[in-house]
Amino acid sequence: MFKKILFSLFLIFIAVSLSADVVFDQVTKISGIPGMGGMEMYSTTYIKGDKQRTDITTKMATGIPGMPGGGEGMMTIMIIDLKKDVMRTLMPDSKTYSEMSLKKMREMMKEFGKEAGEESPEIPVPEIDVKKTKKSKVINGFKCNQVVIEMKSKMTDPETGEKATATFTLDLWLTEKMAGRKEVESFSAKLTEAMTGKKVEGMDFSQLFSNLKNILPGQYGKAGEEMGKKMEDVKGYPILTTFKIEIGGKEEPFTLSSSTEIKSVKVKSVPDSKFKIPEGYTKMTMPGMPGM
Repeated sequence: MFKKILFSLFLIFIAVSLSADVVFDQVTKISGIPGMGGMEMYSTTYIKGDKQRTDITTKMATGIPGMPGGGEGMMTIMIIDLKKDVMRTLMPDSKTYSEMSLKKMREMMKEFGKEAGEESPEIPVPEIDVKKTKKSKVINGFKCNQVVIEMKSKMTDPETGEKATATFTLDLWLTEKMAGRKEVESFSAKLTEAMTGKKVEGMDFSQLFSNLKNILPGQYGKAGEEMGKKMEDVKGYPILTTFKIEIGGKEEPFTLSSSTEIKSVKVKSVPDSKFKIPEGYTKMTMPGMPGM
């Protein structure tokens, strides 16, 4: 159960860590996925006002032909239109797409939070340590400073009574100067409001974690809020983020890690056609799923 809950939180974190018109490229690598090994995701994101499009190519580390994302990789396109309150997912290989209202997504997230809160191990607000290492380096043309965050928490599974210690380590390389940062953070704030239904004051890095209280259930949200307080004087936008979860208990030790690196950022005009469904695509419907 520990692995199930923490892997869900891990995916949410990646999703969250994923904010004039702006185009940026990034690479995410994940290892330690239960039953799957690892994966790599190469993405290009376009932001124009209240719209965002992300083209993602996913490759499984195993590269097993026939598996989703194996071999050459699988491409997915996600288009979000905040004014129309909709997210569309396009599958170029099959020329099909699905759509879901952001209202429906809000409802699903609330239900997930309720279930995760009921199933999750008892977990107190973790010990949080934020360190500015004073190290700096240039990454893909961005001058960055390092900040390392470590959280430790002792958990008890309510069903089995099993105890375990979880350590979360977040290694950040932040830049204070990035073209298009204002536009990226503005869209991220609006999207967070649309997904949670709650007002967001801002989306600098400390506020990003404070906003987790509106996304994650129970003590997980409180941990994010506490982290935000400890990061009030941490400024910058993450160019390279390494995230690791380690769990030690009676079971075999479990480690899950990821790295996300922004390769380039450009401020340039993005045509409206980027946010439209191409001709020849067929809409998929899911019975019993209103809003899709």
